[in-house]
Amino acid sequence: MTDQSILADIAKNEKDDYARRQAVQKVTNQLILVNIACNLDECQRVRDAAIMNLNDQSVLADIAKNDDDNYLRQKAGDRLEKLQKNG
Repeated sequence: MTDQSILADIAKNEKDDYARRQAVQKVTNQLILVNIACNLDECQRVRDAAIMNLNDQSVLADIAKNDDDNYLRQKAGDRLEKLQKNG
């Protein structure tokens, strides 16, 4: 499945966290990934999958500095560092 709107719907609304994470891993639309990474507070694993696919360095920096979740702040910082190295 590659339809970004369907994948986004699954990522945001599916009850099964595994299915949500699998859907996020297939999302390529950066706006959808930003929305998931920044707005799905109830599911750390889904947000983590979105962060790992994000390319927007300003969004990653914001998450790394300001997110309430220590784990996700670290993951965003790691992703940001990787993007900057690969520049």
